[in-house]
Amino acid sequence: IAPSAAVLLLSRLPVGLAKQTVTVARTAVADVTSGHMRSTAIAWITAAAGVGYSIGPLAGALVGDRLGEGGAALVAAGLFVILLPVVALLLPETSPKRCESGTSWNLRSRCAALRKHDPQFLHALVVMLLPEISIIVFSTTVLSALVVRDLNGSKLWLGSVNAAMALGNCLVSAILLPILTTRIDDLHVLGFGYVAYGTASALLSVYPSNSAIMVSVLPFSLGVAVLRSTPAAFLSRRLPPHVQGD
Repeated sequence: IAPSAAVLLLSRLPVGLAKQTVTVARTAVADVTSGHMRSTAIAWITAAAGVGYSIGPLAGALVGDRLGEGGAALVAAGLFVILLPVVALLLPETSPKRCESGTSWNLRSRCAALRKHDPQFLHALVVMLLPEISIIVFSTTVLSALVVRDLNGSKLWLGSVNAAMALGNCLVSAILLPILTTRIDDLHVLGFGYVAYGTASALLSVYPSNSAIMVSVLPFSLGVAVLRSTPAAFLSRRLPPHVQGD
């Protein structure tokens, strides 16, 4: 639908601002869980998202082949429109602070509360952002350019690669991470994720090929599963219960 690359880029800005469903889900989990159960619950959320990411790329490629890229975008937008009232009506308020007082959320006061309870929290948050930036850059830019432009792969092949990585992410999050988080502390789990993700990135940097992509699917899945689940649980547990959701 977008007539130019500039319009397409601008259209992504409101999407980035509004597409925070996983963020809200993690917040709700932090409000109602504690200890290692939080790590397990957030891992299961990552697994559920992985199911969608497994189906989505393949479905998008198939719909795009039949209806065009604009048609695929309209189908996705229609699904969000349908889900919005469902979530608004069925998802209960979980924040202890808001449930008690009905007060509104204020960014400045929340950041001040975080700094009060843990002066190093925001510094740790910034450090945790770095691997997330890497994941976003890889999944949205690098992988597409590598498969479609450099390796002359089809959109269906790109969708299959994304789906395979998402499926691996789902399995790791649902099965392996709950086991690891009950036996290993969060920092060692994070280190495990960093090593797996770094190994896969290095492999594709040195050997940019379809075979390298297939080999890197498993370590990428391990790394992304850890880096999408563990930091939220680790950081939230540093704070008192009434601000852990924030």
